[in-house]
Amino acid sequence: PTSDTPTLSVANVSGVEDDAFIPISVSSTSTDNTETVTVYIEKPTQDVKFINTTTNVEVGTSTSFDFGSGSVSAIALTNSELSNLGVVTGGDVKTNFNLKVMASSSDGDAALTQSSLSTIAVSMSAKADPVGIEVNNSSSSNALSNSDENSTISIPIKINLNDPTETVSLSIGNFK
Repeated sequence: PTSDTPTLSVANVSGVEDDAFIPISVSSTSTDNTETVTVYIEKPTQDVKFINTTTNVEVGTSTSFDFGSGSVSAIALTNSELSNLGVVTGGDVKTNFNLKVMASSSDGDAALTQSSLSTIAVSMSAKADPVGIEVNNSSSSNALSNSDENSTISIPIKINLNDPTETVSLSIGNFK
């Protein structure tokens, strides 16, 4: 037997930092339904995992695959794992990235036949993380009430920023 070249269809996607998942559209078929089709997606440098968006269960098998310039770390997915496929970014992924995708088809002991290389462009948007703020007025409440009109008043404020790449500004005002 000879393996047929599988068809592969992908679509570009966009996501927001810290979202639960980004849906990915990948499909692959063979003209011969007795063949086994496997889709390979290159693991990007960003911290990501591939899940079924309905069950939230991680899918695919870690493997090495050659997308044309040497073997790299990849995920092998069956056709059934392509349904409801999504990618979950870990940490604070704010930068766009690409996913290289190829499909292979095998017919028994015949040599694998591969599709042409496709790329999914993942466009990411940043989202500010919540900021924690603590104002400790218990130790300074007596000092505040006894301060002179033109004197400096120390206000103990602690700001907790979860993402060191983000900035925070604090405004104090509305004095009467």
